[in-house]
Formats: sequence, C-alpha cells, structure tokens
Amino acid sequence: MATLKEIAEKSGVSIRTVSRIIKGNGNVSVKALQKVRKELSKMEYTPNLIAKALKSQKTGIIGIVAFSLKGQVRYLDGLQARLEKQGYKIMLTIADADEMEYSALKEFCMVCEAILFLRAPASASITLLEDKKIPYLLVNNPEFTELYVDRKTGIFEAFERTKHKHYDYYIYITSQRQKDIPKRVAFDRLAQNQKSKVLLIKVRENDLTSFYVGGYNVGDQVVKYKKAFIFCAVDRIATGLLRRMNELQLQIPDDYAVLGFDDDLHAQYMSKSLSSISLPVDELCDKTVLYMNKILSGEEPRSDIQLLTHFVERETT
Repeated sequence: MATLKEIAEKSGVSIRTVSRIIKGNGNVSVKALQKVRKELSKMEYTPNLIAKALKSQKTGIIGIVAFSLKGQVRYLDGLQARLEKQGYKIMLTIADADEMEYSALKEFCMVCEAILFLRAPASASITLLEDKKIPYLLVNNPEFTELYVDRKTGIFEAFERTKHKHYDYYIYITSQRQKDIPKRVAFDRLAQNQKSKVLLIKVRENDLTSFYVGGYNVGDQVVKYKKAFIFCAVDRIATGLLRRMNELQLQIPDDYAVLGFDDDLHAQYMSKSLSSISLPVDELCDKTVLYMNKILSGEEPRSDIQLLTHFVERETT
C-alpha cells in the first residue's frame, strides 16, 4: 500500500498537502487537488485516516454530490454548520454528468462514511455504494422522495390567496435548462382552472448571472400581456424582470402581479418587495442531519419525508 510520502512525491506536493486533501481539511489549490486525486486513484491508496478509524468504523466525513450550486448555497451552508456541530466534515463535488459523478464517488468511497445526493444518482453509482456498503441519502430532488421539498404546496397557496383577482394571462417564466416539472405542472393546472390564457417563456441560462439578465430581457415581452399573473421559476429571474418592468413604468401589482420562487433574502429588500414561494431550508437541514444520523447508526428510516413550501405575499402581488 502506498504511503503519504510516496503520494506526495508522485504528485509533486508536500506530505501536509496530501494529508489535508485526504482528511478534507484546509484549503488547497485546484491543481494540487487534481494531482493528488489522480495518484490516489492510480495507487488505490487507502488513507491512514481510515486505518486509524478501523476500530470505530468512522472517519467523520460526509460526501455530497450536487448537480450545481445554483439554488443550493443556503442549504449547504446550513447543513455544513449542523454537521460540524456533530463533529462531521463535508466533501463536495459538482457533477453534471453521470461519468463525473461515478469518478468522484470512487474517491469518496475511500474516506466518506455516507453520501448525500442532491442530484438524481446514476444506477452505476448506487451499485458502487451498495457494493462498498456505504449508506446514502437522496435529498430534495423531484425525481426521488426520500427527503423532498414539495414545491407544489406554495403554488397552490398563492393561487388560493389571489383567486379573488382576475387575470387575463398566467405566464410561467423559466430557464431553458431548469428541471422544474412539479412546479410547472401545478402552475398549468391551476392557471387553466382560471379560464385565462396560459403562456410559457424561457430565458437562456449560461452562467450564474444569466437568470437576472434573462429576466430583464423578457420584460419587453410581457408588456403586451396586461392584467397578467407572472410566475418566475426562481427569484433571480423575477429580480431582473422587475427591474425592466420598473424602467417601463408598468403598474405592479395593479396590471402585472409577479411571483418568485425560493424567497431569497434580497426578495424582501427590493424597491418593491417580491412575493415568493418560501423553501423550508432550516427544516430541510435539520431533517437531513436527523435522517443521516439514522442511516449511519444502521437504522432504516420508516418513511419518506416531504416538507412543504409556503406563499409569502409582499408588494408585487
């Protein structure tokens, strides 16, 4: 079995750097991280961290696999704080393809006690974890429901609270890439019940700022749909849209009602505070840690957990 010293020499970094990477401790450069991971994989290195923990079978590291950081920052911050209080550290990888996910998991299997998936896992990844007998948890994804936020409940609540107002148009604005089928289905169903015209507008999504830019750019499209209820799939789209609508001096909420989703912190501090669907982030963090503790102790959770979203009404509706 390779030693830390051998890994360091092959990678061209210090032994301390190798140790930090294996333990998930401290900051290291991306270049160093890639070099060390490559050597670890080639040498099939079993870290001393595990060797030292054979008696307790604990390393204190939880691996997290996400598709993207978009919309996940608040949750990850809260989750990390809670896990650290219990003595855990996290290792995070962003994988937007099944091959990337599987490659990262092979490395995670060396040091992680358990894995959290914030994306739909590939069948090969699940097989790998089950073969290694590493517990895993599926969190907050419409494609599975072990621990899931029901995005529909807040939308139902928004329609119920605004049903006394009449809108000629119900407009759903989302990105070209975003998977938001439960939200879209709920919106379409409720909007069709209002016997008004239902429209879909998609914005381009190239980077983290594109939601704002996309929302701003579609502002010129919504002008012709007076008396419209506009639902934006994320608050960032609504933020850009509202800026453009204010420039065009459109009457909000008299002629145009705007609703966002996520209830980001900035939503309540805009020049006209944004109505939004609130995610139960703190509750999701608490339930994730509770669920994780159960599977780490070998206990089978009795049922799936679904958390509810809620409508927060402000000036834009």
